[in-house]
Amino acid sequence: MENAQVNLYKVFPDGAYLIDSQFTDSSGQVDPVTVPALERSLSETPGDAAPYVSYRITVSHPDFVDAVIEQVPVFEGVVSLQAVDLIPTAAAPVPDQNGKEEMNS
Repeated sequence: MENAQVNLYKVFPDGAYLIDSQFTDSSGQVDPVTVPALERSLSETPGDAAPYVSYRITVSHPDFVDAVIEQVPVFEGVVSLQAVDLIPTAAAPVPDQNGKEEMNS
């Protein structure tokens, strides 16, 4: 999908910091972004809690429900691809007067 805004954030204890913002091309893709990652050797030691750096990706488009992908892992020397399926706004559940969700018609 073309013209979806894709934002890449690094999340720290004191907040999320925007690293990159792009709009998708006609193929629904953005240009690659190089981000910091932990040394590859850290992922080779058994028992390490998180041998990678994680990021947040948000995707928004006026015709679709916003998507947020938390804790996207990034490893040194590895190209990470993240597919995102967006829900059309017309198909998204909306709360009724009692707070229950119902489908748009």
